[in-house]
Amino acid sequence: MKYTCEGFAAIDAANIVHAARIFANRVAHQKYGPKGRCRKLRVQTDRGTRGASFEAFVGIPPADGDEVGETYCFTVLVLR
Repeated sequence: MKYTCEGFAAIDAANIVHAARIFANRVAHQKYGPKGRCRKLRVQTDRGTRGASFEAFVGIPPADGDEVGETYCFTVLVLR
């Protein structure tokens, strides 16, 4: 199935959570470079067959106990 998120081209993914993780990792790479990752992901609002809103913590893996990152909220929509 195809999914879209504002600011990104549509993608194919196994399900909406898979699509959300892909988009969150893309945001992490944009903000933090190649080491950027989505560390946590949770559904905020389920919109049924239309999509869902997510909250992700994106950043870089902790080095020496220092965690660098931020919370990113976004919506993933199902393309029909």
